[in-house]
Amino acid sequence: MDEPRYALLTDSTCDLTLEFLRGIGVGVIPLSYTVNNVTRLDSQCDADQSGMGAMHDFYQALREGAHGTTSQITIQQCMEKIGPYLENGDVMYLAFSSGLSGSYQSACSAAMELREKYPNRTLYVIDTKAASLGEGLLVTHAAQKRKEGMDIHTLKKWVDDNWQSYCHLVTVDNLHHLRAGGRISATTEVIGSIFDIKPMIHVDLDGHLIASGKVRGRKRALRRLVEQVKEDIIDPASQVMYICQGDCIAEAEFVKAALIKEVGVKDVMIGYAGPVIGSHTGPGVIAVFFKGKGRK
Repeated sequence: MDEPRYALLTDSTCDLTLEFLRGIGVGVIPLSYTVNNVTRLDSQCDADQSGMGAMHDFYQALREGAHGTTSQITIQQCMEKIGPYLENGDVMYLAFSSGLSGSYQSACSAAMELREKYPNRTLYVIDTKAASLGEGLLVTHAAQKRKEGMDIHTLKKWVDDNWQSYCHLVTVDNLHHLRAGGRISATTEVIGSIFDIKPMIHVDLDGHLIASGKVRGRKRALRRLVEQVKEDIIDPASQVMYICQGDCIAEAEFVKAALIKEVGVKDVMIGYAGPVIGSHTGPGVIAVFFKGKGRK
């Protein structure tokens, strides 16, 4: 069966590497970030800034006191990126959660103009309500459905029917960046640091980061991630899970080994939390992504 001729696009916040995205035939629109007064494109999708060395340097700057800020995709960027694809065919754009960024709204505004310019094309802009490799996992599966022969309208329905099952479970090592981003209060940061409190976080049905609990100590937080996956996952033997990590690969490998041994997942892919995501979570973030019983 010939693969359907339509384009899939997503945001750099999917935290899949440029090489991987090219391999599955998905275009990408990069967000930008600023550290130490230098603004760059999200390094996951910037060939001059990608790779483990660049990611380590980014997180090291945060460890040394730098503060990262991020910028959403603009309407103009969406017009410039999506327009050329519409010259050649239909387009589906899987966007970063509207609960975490205004990028989705920019894409919707751009789509209104683009549909007028290309009235004979189909353009779907979908709010994935997902982030990082949770968004990336959904994008990967959508690309696989296209490869298997699913047309754009059927794929739209499949995404609408399935996005809720893509679960995001997160823990951070340091509360400073959550406080700087307004996610927690300064008092919570101080108390949490004194008592070595590690928050457990998930992404809800509106695409927001929501605190789901807290544990004392890093090792317990990592163990809790594994326990939560065990409680919520469906058909683990068939799943390739994703883990994103904030320059803490040894701990990500610990979680991966536990997921394979104790949960019985088929495999686990480990990647970096890119600088747009990492600016808000800080070094040491560990998040796991999988298909589960549904978000809470």
